[in-house]
Amino acid sequence: MTGAGRAFGPRRFCFLAVVLTNCAFTAPAFSELLVYEPFDYPAGSALLGKTGGIGFTTPWESRTPAAIPGASTVQSGSLTYSTLPISGNSVLMSGMNGSEQIFRSHVNVEGADGTQTWISFIGQRLGAATTATNPYPRGVNVSFYNTEGFAVHGREQFAIGNSSGAATNDWAFIGHGQVANIVPSVNPPVPFGGAPPAFFVVRIDHHGPPNVDGPGNNDDIYVFINPSLAGEPTAASANAQRLGTEANTFDYSGLDYLRPFIGNTSGASPYGELLWDELRIGTTWGDAIGGSSTPILPGDTDGDGNPGEFPDDFEPIRANFRKAVALRNEGDLVPDGVVDFNDFRQWKTAHLAAGGSMAGIDLFASVPEPATLCTAAIASLLIALANARQTRQS
Repeated sequence: MTGAGRAFGPRRFCFLAVVLTNCAFTAPAFSELLVYEPFDYPAGSALLGKTGGIGFTTPWESRTPAAIPGASTVQSGSLTYSTLPISGNSVLMSGMNGSEQIFRSHVNVEGADGTQTWISFIGQRLGAATTATNPYPRGVNVSFYNTEGFAVHGREQFAIGNSSGAATNDWAFIGHGQVANIVPSVNPPVPFGGAPPAFFVVRIDHHGPPNVDGPGNNDDIYVFINPSLAGEPTAASANAQRLGTEANTFDYSGLDYLRPFIGNTSGASPYGELLWDELRIGTTWGDAIGGSSTPILPGDTDGDGNPGEFPDDFEPIRANFRKAVALRNEGDLVPDGVVDFNDFRQWKTAHLAAGGSMAGIDLFASVPEPATLCTAAIASLLIALANARQTRQS
């Protein structure tokens, strides 16, 4: 065998196999964290109209006919719990001047059969003190909706908090926003008011097709309050639960909208207030406790903590430029539902700050993706192999 014939022996084919293997794993792995709101806005500013966070499709909006002055205000500093990763500030919502019903839409959390949805946030019920004749204050809760899949129950799937007229003054799970479906916290019960803030984790086990209420399709839901972050909690340790086999249970899939409700003064019931922070929605326990999340950095589309990378952070912006998108990893760095020059400028600032150069970078030119580069490398190897065989045969 000549030297040319040995050029593509076993070692060369092993090299080709390595190239193929590396190509199979070069696609970036995105976190399963679907929605994250750290309230990273200027302290003292109104929450209404803010557009930060991950996974949202609209700004914070108000359900009331007119915005209530001072109803939802950003507070300096994050709320904390154990080793939970935090960022940004927090927000105080008050019913002092009328019931506050601010809301925000987010990406659809499908809830397919056999999957889980995990939700977490830190919250503290504040507000006027209760009285001996009225021990249970006005409702304060965070509600989660499916605005497309259901035509019944007002499409409110469930809430965490408490309702006006509840029989106990503890944090609770509220099925479809109805007092009759309240499951108060136990093991132990967690008082509705007082300090410090509590950490809430909700686990939904989805059964049956999404958006179908009925036997065999209703989901199991578990609420954990102040769980240890050392490991995933068991169902038996839940402070509140409602199994799909019980009465008044439902399908909790297709979540796409959330709305805190803060009740105003009503008769002898004093208005409520909610201080809350660090809202997360994902598909794993790790998502709920921040294990899948990294700090949100300007110019970082792939969420790896390295902003301004080329082509990693740049390519989603180029590929989706002037397109309507819903996610940060699609290039929407300035969350307004479209990829535009605002997103490009944010990436460019981070790219230059990291020592990068704009030489040769064209927003309107095609940038080879990792898969394309791998294909080109493989093609080159195969051409070389063919040429070597021809040389050996001649």
